[in-house]
Amino acid sequence: MNGDGPDKIPASIENTERLIREIREAFTSSEENQKKITKHTSGDWLIREDERQEKVFIILEGEVALYKTTDNGERLQVDSLSSGDMMGLLSYFARNRNFVGGRCQTEVTAVRLTWEEFDHYNYTDPIGGALLMLIRDNMAQRYRRMVGVQLKLATLNTTLAKERNELRDTIIELEQTRNRLVNQERLAILGQLIAGLAHEINNPAAAMLRSTDYLRESLAHLFGILKEKDLTVVRETGPAFWEDGLHAGNHPLREDIEKKRAEWEKIFPGLPRSLYRRLSFLPETTSNRLKENTLIQKTFRKAKSMGTKANFLEEVILPFETAHHVRTVSIAGDRIRKLIAGLKNYSRPGQVKNSSVDLRQGIEDTLMILSNRLKEVFVHLDSPEKLEAPGNAGELNQVWTNIMVNACDSMEDHGRLDIKLIKTEEDQVKITFEDTGPGLPQGILDKLFKPNFTTKNQSRSFGLGLGLSIAKDIIEKHNGQIYAENRESGGARFVIFLPLR
Repeated sequence: MNGDGPDKIPASIENTERLIREIREAFTSSEENQKKITKHTSGDWLIREDERQEKVFIILEGEVALYKTTDNGERLQVDSLSSGDMMGLLSYFARNRNFVGGRCQTEVTAVRLTWEEFDHYNYTDPIGGALLMLIRDNMAQRYRRMVGVQLKLATLNTTLAKERNELRDTIIELEQTRNRLVNQERLAILGQLIAGLAHEINNPAAAMLRSTDYLRESLAHLFGILKEKDLTVVRETGPAFWEDGLHAGNHPLREDIEKKRAEWEKIFPGLPRSLYRRLSFLPETTSNRLKENTLIQKTFRKAKSMGTKANFLEEVILPFETAHHVRTVSIAGDRIRKLIAGLKNYSRPGQVKNSSVDLRQGIEDTLMILSNRLKEVFVHLDSPEKLEAPGNAGELNQVWTNIMVNACDSMEDHGRLDIKLIKTEEDQVKITFEDTGPGLPQGILDKLFKPNFTTKNQSRSFGLGLGLSIAKDIIEKHNGQIYAENRESGGARFVIFLPLR
């Protein structure tokens, strides 16, 4: 038979069945040979892997599974044997331990021969001829199965390669989508903060304009009196008052101004109320110069009219006020510079992950961006002067923003925010954000970092509702960890660990 017809039995199978019938008849023909036929129940091990049993089995009925143990201890089925298959041939020919183990899947009837008996029967007619032909058929069938396995592996490798390429493209697409979400979240926050940023820039800009207008008049006045008048007092005290103005701090408190005005009225009586107010703004160092300078006191007393006295004192403090407005212009310009730099650093595209990021600077930039929202929030930043870690500055700034915005929302823009950065013994940096809000509601800690989960109402929500989910994704991308908890004293605490290497 050649197996061409659909209902015909393939020649190899028919030949094997004939050989099995011959072998069965040979081993049941005598009582001695019949002892070689053994019966086994399902689950019995006929041979065990890596043992030297020196036996060959000829399966007459039933099924046997062959197993091989992997390097990690996992047992895998590598083949299945049935009627006409021989087990133990590899060990027999190699004179070695069993390469695989064989376990009965059903009840099995088999001829069990030792290697010596197998050698004997191979050279005994008629059994020997049938055994040799059965060995040949077994080898041929196993070779066909091996080729079939190779073909399946080749097909599987082709399929896996295709799926790998598709997975790679999907990962790239997901990464691009993730980056778009991060940028959209950042721009959404900037969009809601833009009014506050405009206000923060407008304030120092307005101060610069006011001070510039004042400087135009005061400098002209100052140069005029120095040129036209013989004011020995102004020439003598002017440089010191000018330096005081360049380094003067903030204006005193309202109650301090009222107290100082009463003192000035006693020292220089009869002056206009507006001049007393100007004198009250003088810092303590400058006030002492004015009070203790004998030339000023003498000149003031010699002045014949209150108008002359007032003009004299105005000219004395003019260098201080002029310098103070120069300082105001400098501070306002520096404020605008920092706001623009913070905005630029915050909104710039992400850098490569392995670049060095100054964590403190990133948090300071974020505080600058949020300065309008933090007006009524006391912020304390405890950090080494410089603490660098590998990462993406733009993405990490997004994390700081989300946490700070959440803190502002929970505290309704009033309260205290403590930020601390410390280097741990494990060569990590631990970053904590603690607020004095009401804390996190019970039962949401396990949901806090899931996409689209929020406890905010619509009017106070920022971004796309993905803030903390994106923050967690960014931190994990940087091989870090983030979690949230409630403080014992009240308020929420966010903790982040980032590796410094």
